Amino acid sequence: MEKPATPNALPQDKNGSSSQKRKLLSAQELISQYESQGLDSQQASIKVIEELQSALFRVISSGRNRKDKLMIETSKKIDVTNTRLAVLDMKVDSKPGFGETFAIGVASGVTLKGIGSVMPHVLGGLAQIWNSLWNEATLEVFAEIQHQVSGFYMQKFLFLSMNPELRFIPCTGQIDAAPSPSLSFIEDENGVCINHSCNGLLLCSSFRCCLEEERKYYICKPTTRQYKPLPRPACNTVNGISIAFDPKRSPHYKVICICGHDLLAKHCQIKIYNSYEGCSWRDSGNPFVVLDEFLFNRGVFWKGALHWVGKGKFSLGFDVERELLFTTPMPPIPEGWAERRLGYFGESGGHLYLIEIYGPQTTVFDVMEMSGDYSSWFVKYHVDLSGLAAQYPSMIRYNVQDIHRFVFSVLHLVHRNVGQNEEEAILVLHIPGKLIPYNLRDNTLIDDFDSSPHPMSMEENLGLSYRWESVHPFSNTLCYI
Repeated sequence: MEKPATPNALPQDKNGSSSQKRKLLSAQELISQYESQGLDSQQASIKVIEELQSALFRVISSGRNRKDKLMIETSKKIDVTNTRLAVLDMKVDSKPGFGETFAIGVASGVTLKGIGSVMPHVLGGLAQIWNSLWNEATLEVFAEIQHQVSGFYMQKFLFLSMNPELRFIPCTGQIDAAPSPSLSFIEDENGVCINHSCNGLLLCSSFRCCLEEERKYYICKPTTRQYKPLPRPACNTVNGISIAFDPKRSPHYKVICICGHDLLAKHCQIKIYNSYEGCSWRDSGNPFVVLDEFLFNRGVFWKGALHWVGKGKFSLGFDVERELLFTTPMPPIPEGWAERRLGYFGESGGHLYLIEIYGPQTTVFDVMEMSGDYSSWFVKYHVDLSGLAAQYPSMIRYNVQDIHRFVFSVLHLVHRNVGQNEEEAILVLHIPGKLIPYNLRDNTLIDDFDSSPHPMSMEENLGLSYRWESVHPFSNTLCYI
């Protein structure tokens, strides 16, 4: 078994033709039209991108019944177009001022030239727009792309409900990109819940199933209400299932399933579904031994690999491209504690973070970041929520042990303005009846985190409705399934 470069290897056992052409609007003119309707530059830019992409899909779809080589090649080119548009959309998302220059799908210029050569009467107009914006600076879009989260789903399981309760909390600047917090467009008689999310795609499954063989799995994009059923993995026990999708590299996604082995105790088998390869699952490597407890139901995609936090001395990683398992170290458990107390594990702004909260003063803890070479965790931020507890007495319990005195949970760590000087790191906290955005750089509360018309606060209660395991980050990328 080949070993990874740094981590420790784990052994594995439209189209009306017209005779008269009319001059098309330039990219800037298209954007200006939407700005005159009240949209800001970023919103106008994204609107133009979406409309051009829709037009392009209508063009391609109109010829889908032709079974010749032309349409096969066209279908391949549209896949590349999707990826490049997704890259551009994220760039506009992360740098609104960049939209005026690269608002249209400049990344599709080469693709459109190829398609235009065989259907010039159809795509000539669209190609003019893209070609007018294609230049060397386009390459910088791909080189400098940064990840920006539009918001996150919060999922709560209700005892008598067919579907879990979903809420979507948008981040500032992403309000118009917020999807509906309902997955009712997925038709499943057992209801649907979210299992995992990755860069604009959700991995969902049947909610109320008694047997694993009755469970169905889906890939969906909630903003377009698209979904695709997946074949069921050939196993009796699914310990965890995650999606790996990086639109900067490919329009295709992979689903990684950790299956319990049917014959070997304490062994697992990795199965992979690749959207590019076809409609079936395949085994990746041999069964491997699992001696520690890993949270396989909460995979985190970072640096091309899925990561599962462990409750022992190690965490587990899986390089999706190389299909290689590896281990990474966990911080030592403090003396006097018998088990690890996980408070959060996730990716934000291109970094992997871990929070562990021990007593006796649970309002004081560290936010740790994994080093780029996987060698160790280091303290990135030090947090003291004592002042927050004084401001919100609902999070204080009396007449209990110190370790249970403060009621709060860390939901997610969010980065805003990624790659800019004013980049912010925000810790989203949940206290009874409310969500609190906390600025990690200056230890202050943030008032502009959610400017949507719906208030951020939730119904008052004595406990907590959400934990980090029930939160799924979402990026509004222009991906198609």
